[in-house]
Amino acid sequence: MKKNIISARDLKKILNKKDLTVLDSRWFLKEPLRGGKEFKKSHIPNAIFFDIEKNSDQNNKLPHMIPKKSFFEKYVNENGISKKKLIVIYDQVGFFCSARVWFIFKYFGFENIKILEQGYEGWLKHNYLTTKLVVKKKKTKCTINEKKNLIIKKKNIVKG
Repeated sequence: MKKNIISARDLKKILNKKDLTVLDSRWFLKEPLRGGKEFKKSHIPNAIFFDIEKNSDQNNKLPHMIPKKSFFEKYVNENGISKKKLIVIYDQVGFFCSARVWFIFKYFGFENIKILEQGYEGWLKHNYLTTKLVVKKKKTKCTINEKKNLIIKKKNIVKG
């Protein structure tokens, strides 16, 4: 499992590399808009905000379901995200919603993805640099594919 996790210290070492994308996926259960507000106040330098509310299937009654391929591809391309780059995802504590975002990227064919151990709180504990500067990323042309085998439908679950 360590291959899917990165420490704050290791992220700090590579933070300014061009082949890195950092995604802030902070989300709060009783305050769904708070993550975006927190991002605007302070985030890891060069991070992009991943809004779990907006980047989900808006036509599904269930919250935070995987978005449609065309919608996600548009988000990826507008934010300069590429399969060639390492993607590091963080939330407020490490594994609250960053794991869900990690899975969405896996589902759409991204392989080089890690979750920041201890999330933003862990970053702050080390007194590492934060910013409120929002950097506009250069658009990309990344074609994504769905790994539908990662989803199991209710009808395919065998009673034990």
